Amino acid sequence: MMSQKLFLTFDQLTQDLFVVALAGFEAIRSVQDVGFDVRTKDDGSLVTEADLRSHEAAVRQAGETFPGLAVHSEEQCLDQWRSLEEVLIIDPLDGTTNFSRGLPFWSISTALIQGGKINAGVVIGADGRAFVGRRDSGSAMTQIGDCVPSEGKALHCARRPLGDSILSFGADQGRLDSRSLWWDWLASLRPPVCRRVRVTESAALELCWVASGLLDAYLHPTDHEWDIAAGALIAQEAGVRTLTPDLEHWGLLGPPGIIAVTPAAIDGLVSCLGSSSKKFDSQ
Repeated sequence: MMSQKLFLTFDQLTQDLFVVALAGFEAIRSVQDVGFDVRTKDDGSLVTEADLRSHEAAVRQAGETFPGLAVHSEEQCLDQWRSLEEVLIIDPLDGTTNFSRGLPFWSISTALIQGGKINAGVVIGADGRAFVGRRDSGSAMTQIGDCVPSEGKALHCARRPLGDSILSFGADQGRLDSRSLWWDWLASLRPPVCRRVRVTESAALELCWVASGLLDAYLHPTDHEWDIAAGALIAQEAGVRTLTPDLEHWGLLGPPGIIAVTPAAIDGLVSCLGSSSKKFDSQ
């Protein structure tokens, strides 16, 4: 068997995406240690000045780095994004509730979609670790610094069976259907079926943790495309399998939500979820 790659070289596209994500990350950091207002949006989620500043900085940088490219962001949605041949998806601050309480579990992500497929993605977490993925070329982790990195440590998912796995769960707590399936999943997969469960609530970051072997699965019934586009590609390129909440093949243009699980744990996980997932309609 061939040995796994230790490092991956970043091409120009992934470096350009990194620059866009970094602009948003630096905007978040600029307000992290000062007072900021927190308000509730119509859907019940939170938004802070950091979300808005990150959105503005990332979109402005995208305009310079990818002139003329359409941008679909959590803070400025494009209704027609699915029909575009090429679009940049940005989540300016994933994990706003964590950020608002000073918990260091948040991230910013950018993903380039071409022909309905995720071609490249970047996620930068609160600790400055950056995760980068390129379709059919692998994914890697690096640390942000004074310049755009040219390479990173290659990511490979874990090989633990379900009984030794750590699973992370998320849900839209404002939606009864999402919350109900979340509880069903927790009931079906809680220890001793797995080793431990986690609820961190930064989807992009959690998908990257599955990619890097820290976690063995991430499940969310109703995640939006901006939550998971970059992280899903990074996970897939590290060998992670992706499914819809009803256990079908996952694709970005399909229904909301995702299950990302390592090959070693997938059979056990699917067997445990079976009936609860098959009756769920996330549309």
